[in-house]
Amino acid sequence: MVRLQAGWRATAKTKLRLNWGESKLKDGAAADLRSSTNVTAGRYYRLTKSVTLETELSRTTSKRVTGSDARMNGFAFGGIVFF
Repeated sequence: MVRLQAGWRATAKTKLRLNWGESKLKDGAAADLRSSTNVTAGRYYRLTKSVTLETELSRTTSKRVTGSDARMNGFAFGGIVFF
């Protein structure tokens, strides 16, 4: 598995992050998958000292041993509570 992450503090309360990861299977017989790649872009806003709101966009691409591929796009919105 290979994974890269980058982050940037845009303002005092806002962080932007980009994540990329890829998994490759040497023997795809068990799952019929050759590889799976994911890219996620996120925005994290510190509402208070203990509450952070997050928004993330993701795209996952899976390639089968046969050569076909499947894509999935995702959106997430939520919060993180620190205590």
